[in-house]
Amino acid sequence: MKTLVCEQPHQMRYTEKAMPAVLPNELLVKVAAVGICGTDIHAFTGNQPFFSYPRVLGHELCGEVTEMGASVSGDFQVGDKSH
Repeated sequence: MKTLVCEQPHQMRYTEKAMPAVLPNELLVKVAAVGICGTDIHAFTGNQPFFSYPRVLGHELCGEVTEMGASVSGDFQVGDKSH
C-alpha cells in the first residue's frame, strides 16, 4: 500500500508498506481520497505539540470496504462506501 509519511516537520517521504492484516473486529478500507485539514498543516509545520513523528497525515478520507474481520457486526458489507 502506498503512504506519504511526514518524517519530521517539513519533510515528507513516499513509501510502500505491506497491507495490514485485518483483525476480527476491524474493516479494511481502500482509500479513494484524502482531505488535508488544519491539523495536517499544523503537523507538517511542526505546530502540533501532541504528535510524534514519523506519522501518516490525513484523517479525513473516503473509500470502499474491501475486507471485514470475522467479528464485525452491524450493517457493513464488502463494497460499502465510507465517507
